[in-house]
Amino acid sequence: MATKAWISTYKDRVLAGAILTGGGDKPYAVELALALASERVVIDFVASDHLVSPLLEVDTRVNFLNFRGNQSEKASAMEKLGEC
Repeated sequence: MATKAWISTYKDRVLAGAILTGGGDKPYAVELALALASERVVIDFVASDHLVSPLLEVDTRVNFLNFRGNQSEKASAMEKLGEC
């Protein structure tokens, strides 16, 4: 699955963007988010449990949005939706 990234500029010159990933590219997606955050870009990182990383949790410019939850075969429907 591919990772997609969007960046936008606001009037006050704050850069913001989003990274949407299917989870098959964890090293790339996490490093991309960290690199952008290090350049003062605020990031919405949309992913699943598979992409949870302590590196992302400590940077206040990265907003981790777990919209996919746990995608394993043994996970309940609620876990797959990220509701548990």
